[in-house]
Amino acid sequence: TGAFDFPEKNARAAAKDLLSVIQNLGAYLKNHIKAVKGIRFTLFTHSMGSIVLEQAMLTQDSQMPFNVFDTVLINASASSAKHHAAWVEKMEGTGNIYITINRYDPTLGKAELYEAWQYSDKNFRLLGKALTSKEGVDYALARNAIYVDLTKTPLRHVYYIHRYLKD
Repeated sequence: TGAFDFPEKNARAAAKDLLSVIQNLGAYLKNHIKAVKGIRFTLFTHSMGSIVLEQAMLTQDSQMPFNVFDTVLINASASSAKHHAAWVEKMEGTGNIYITINRYDPTLGKAELYEAWQYSDKNFRLLGKALTSKEGVDYALARNAIYVDLTKTPLRHVYYIHRYLKD
């Protein structure tokens, strides 16, 4: 929607499609046990993708088969940090949930300013940037997640893309 917009509505609208994919994957795994034996599944969300996942968790009407994932990686999350624990903890059955944090992520820094203005909340923080308010108040952490601080990495917002990798 443009360089100076934060398409949160679009991300939230995609949640129903993510839920459908997860439900279909769960059904497939249940019905094809031999075909998937030894295969491990990872759900990787990046930036706005965490908002899709967050909305999916907030709107699900029944227990999702999150045990289909051995690992969930919530990377450079554009979700609000303040109440993230509530939706992350809904992912019962997942083997490992990792959430990355980078205080100096320049992309999330701009998004955080936009969202703070949008919500008229000077303390607004994005999960991918901080686990505390700007006043230093700690947010509740999800009991089922492992938090990884990538602040010292030189890769900033694209941790999963390394400059030496070839297409």
